[in-house]
Amino acid sequence: MSQQLTDTLARRFFYGAPQDVLVIGCGLGKFARELSSLGHRVWACQESFALTLQLQKWADERGNDADFFAADPLHRQPFSDGFFDSVVIEEEIACTVDVNQLFIEACRMTRPGGTVVGTHMTHNVSPRRQVRMFTAEQMYRFVTSFHWQAGAEILPAGFVFWIPVSGGSQ
Repeated sequence: MSQQLTDTLARRFFYGAPQDVLVIGCGLGKFARELSSLGHRVWACQESFALTLQLQKWADERGNDADFFAADPLHRQPFSDGFFDSVVIEEEIACTVDVNQLFIEACRMTRPGGTVVGTHMTHNVSPRRQVRMFTAEQMYRFVTSFHWQAGAEILPAGFVFWIPVSGGSQ
């Protein structure tokens, strides 16, 4: 994730009271560790089991409380409905074959009154992993299809988006 997108996402949604946060598509775990250092209780997943072991070891050695686990973002996650205050979808849109299912699962795990937030880069995405890219207009239409108060902020590096969750599963 670009630093500009990370900074915008953190400033808009994560400065304030501690939250229970899930980061889907955490990659190397930088944003998850940043959220943990801000006082949030963080769970973070990505698909590589080997990378997950390295991330958890790194977090344990440095006293970071982020809890890393391996999971396919399209399968039902091991959390109850409404478990998290916020769910972050970090660069997973370009890498998944079923974007709707990704958002449905994220909304399921977000408590009523919580928010699904995330980022989508418009460049520097590995062609090997890229499944889909959104234009600014497509992204706005997509996130607002989940909730009328959803939105997206367009930045040079990509998008930051948010979807308020009014009742768990959508």
